[in-house]
Amino acid sequence: MEETKMDEVKTAEEQLPAEEKIPQEKPEPLYRTRTEYSMEEYCRFGQTMTDRMSRIPPWLLIAGIFVLRAVVELVFSHDLPQAVISLIAAVAAAFIFRRLIRHSIEKAYRANAELQGLTAEISFYPDHLETNNRLGSTQLPYNKIYRIFETKTNYYIMMSKNQGIIVVKENCTPELCGFMGELLQKNEKNRVGGKK
Repeated sequence: MEETKMDEVKTAEEQLPAEEKIPQEKPEPLYRTRTEYSMEEYCRFGQTMTDRMSRIPPWLLIAGIFVLRAVVELVFSHDLPQAVISLIAAVAAAFIFRRLIRHSIEKAYRANAELQGLTAEISFYPDHLETNNRLGSTQLPYNKIYRIFETKTNYYIMMSKNQGIIVVKENCTPELCGFMGELLQKNEKNRVGGKK
């Protein structure tokens, strides 16, 4: 009778193809943070995306038109009062446009009951991040990030042009902020290199 060495014996799972194997315990994330999707955070996100996703923010374009009109009136017509009115209109148009954007974002937030009070836990692993909240979970490999934006208060990790993950800096450790900075640089490098 032939003896079988124990290190040659494979379990049933070891004999399965890789895609059929039962996943083992998940490794611990490198970093974790939480984000509460409050109306204020949602509005910051919406306004940042409005400003940053187009080459020229719409409110700035509208204000620019009024400023250009003021310059033309002053140079060609020498009409100082009309130029001043156009400059005032530029400031007012920019303010009103930004308020209208905020109002529409607030309206969208209020209309989505599932989003109100939502808290997401974001876990960062070596090659991907994972968000978990009461609605479900999402895994996003770092090489599939569409874009990352940084503001004074937040990082926005974009999965597509209009869908992103909010990471509040205040809730991050200094190490996580450093990690986010590295992700941002890699993302920008890939964008400049034409990969995104």
